[in-house]
Amino acid sequence: MATKKANTVSVQDRLDNIKSTVKDFNAEAVNVSDQLVDASLETGAKWQKLMAKVLDQGTVMMGKQQDLVLTTLEELKGQYSTGNKRFRKLVGWNNRRAQKAKQLAKQSKAKATKGAKAAATSITDLAKDDLKVINGIGPKMENLLNEAGIYTYFQLSNAAIKDLTPILEAAGPRFKTQNPADWKKEAKKLA
Repeated sequence: MATKKANTVSVQDRLDNIKSTVKDFNAEAVNVSDQLVDASLETGAKWQKLMAKVLDQGTVMMGKQQDLVLTTLEELKGQYSTGNKRFRKLVGWNNRRAQKAKQLAKQSKAKATKGAKAAATSITDLAKDDLKVINGIGPKMENLLNEAGIYTYFQLSNAAIKDLTPILEAAGPRFKTQNPADWKKEAKKLA
């Protein structure tokens, strides 16, 4: 019986020993779990701070990118303006000259209209000449000359070149090659 009792005691000791080990193991598992949860919370907080900083910096960086784009666009505008000025200088374009030519053309047209109205009664007495016979004068140019009060070879041969030049400019860029002095010579021969 003593062996039975000794066996029982030793089994009981073993059971107590196992229970104690399981309790220790369980306590350690709970402790490790608590540490993991704390570490996860701490890491999550760090990530939140990092993401907040990234968002903050991202906003700043986006503002800098917008500034860069606007600066680039301003530079392009400046280069276009400078290039445009250089191109005008290269081809000899002078804006003041073009405006003055337009103004002279308007003035000449106004004078021509006034002169045409005043001479309308005397025109019926004159025989109109076919100005299209002259080299470089087509139907459009003949109409412009008629609007300016020039209906005959005699009138064309006596017209001043300074009065004919604005009529050419008003006709458009394709008439720039025409020379009113040549028209006057041909008109003098025909008159």
